[in-house]
Amino acid sequence: ALGASINLAGTISSPREGKGVNMGISVTGDDFAAIADRGMMLAGIEGGAPLPAKAFSIAGALREGDNTYSVDGLRLKIGGSDLGGNLSINLSGSVPGINADLSSEKFDLADVTVQSEGQAAQSDAAATSGTDDGRVFPNDPLPLDGLKAANAEINFSGKTILAQGIELTDVNVSLALNNGRLSVSPLEATFADGRIGGDINLDGSNKTAKLDLKVTASQIDYGKIYKANAGDEMIKGKADLDINLNGAGASVRSLMAGLNGKLRVKTENGYIDSGALTFVTGPLVALFEGEDAKTLRCAVVDFDIVKGMANSKATVFETGGLSIVGEGKVDLRDEK
Repeated sequence: ALGASINLAGTISSPREGKGVNMGISVTGDDFAAIADRGMMLAGIEGGAPLPAKAFSIAGALREGDNTYSVDGLRLKIGGSDLGGNLSINLSGSVPGINADLSSEKFDLADVTVQSEGQAAQSDAAATSGTDDGRVFPNDPLPLDGLKAANAEINFSGKTILAQGIELTDVNVSLALNNGRLSVSPLEATFADGRIGGDINLDGSNKTAKLDLKVTASQIDYGKIYKANAGDEMIKGKADLDINLNGAGASVRSLMAGLNGKLRVKTENGYIDSGALTFVTGPLVALFEGEDAKTLRCAVVDFDIVKGMANSKATVFETGGLSIVGEGKVDLRDEK
């Protein structure tokens, strides 16, 4: 049907009411988008679905209980991505309740996202409409109502996750959503051979969102990141990152204007070539001659942030031939 191969095996005890479903389901197809478009056309729904035009397969055991639907042994493959586990939806409350335990060997977001022609046109129109006020942080209201559309508890583990050229491995995420309050703890992943950990709490139960963010990263290989983007090895080394932020606001701009917390980046025993620094010209190049001069002994950027004002506690950059010590402020309120 519709270009898909569908297999059903099981029982429906009350077909007219759609009750008592206990059925194994398997669906396969060569073009997910085309199948969805045909289904929408058959149902009298105009417009195509913004879905990827890729081969897919879905299998699992669908069961219906007391206002509850569950899929056990879920196995989804689309493109080169896979997802499996158990999923249930409870419809007895004022909003749906979702519980899921999911895992993946490899998941590429490019396999499940696509930009329709209409979305592309809207993006182009927004870019040329002249409505940009020149600010970095957008003033659009945060879509907090989406946090109230359901309650959820979701656990996910992924061996390899790809997102817009970024590769994360050994991903472990637990998400809880209750009455507009989102909690992500833990959030763990390996990136550029270093380990990232964090906790995120976003309270969207009121008009003004409250954010509490803690992220630590240990031994992130920024040389590996630089090589992936620039194609050379002018920079080598590993860095530690510590972020602890909190704030409240109805938009990203207002959230940043009242931000509080700390941000610290530290690296030592790295390597840097003058060609990687655009400000190094003329006589300054001599400061990077010789292997010792190219050794990045240490670099530290440390900011305290109070009510949107980030004050430098330490800004240090030292190689074998050059030392820079600085101070300054970043005004997140007025973006100065």
